[in-house]
Amino acid sequence: YLAGDIFYIEDLNSTNGTYVNGKRIIKAGIHHNDIIGIVKHALVFIDDRPSANPTNVESSKPQAESTMVLSNDHKNLLATAGVESAKKETVGLIKVVEGIVDKTEYLLTGLSTYIGKSDRVQIPIKGSGLFGNAPEVAAMIARRPDGYYLVAMKEGYPKLNGKNLTGRELLKEGDLIELGSTIFQFFIQSEPKSSAPGG
Repeated sequence: YLAGDIFYIEDLNSTNGTYVNGKRIIKAGIHHNDIIGIVKHALVFIDDRPSANPTNVESSKPQAESTMVLSNDHKNLLATAGVESAKKETVGLIKVVEGIVDKTEYLLTGLSTYIGKSDRVQIPIKGSGLFGNAPEVAAMIARRPDGYYLVAMKEGYPKLNGKNLTGRELLKEGDLIELGSTIFQFFIQSEPKSSAPGG
């Protein structure tokens, strides 16, 4: 909704939460090209209101500058969203070390990858205990320009290298992620499409 000159987004006690640029929010102001995460979807907010500066309309120079700004924004958006770009030549990968449910490895190409027992998540896990208990959505791996973050969706449930995780933590090569009876190991590898001859 619009209040004054700023657009706001508000989470109405949803199960999986609402995220703006990778941070969980209850209510937040949003700006042009902000990325909103809802369940396993990433939405880009576009503010297409005309600029308030009247001098940009009259001159042809600022039009060229605004084209350049759009181009840079577009590049940043592609890099943030995990789409192939010149800067992004690597992709995260988690391999199942123990407790395979579906596949033995998962490429982390999306902006957000959810892990849990629900049939709505991208990576399923085995629960623990006699009844195989596990949260519907236990954790999320967020892809950001500076790396991959493991985010606890249920505080203290995921274990990172044997320690309970609260909040989020930047993943490093070889990190072990324990969720229920499923254990993953995190790796970074080259994008499947990037093939540089001769190294």
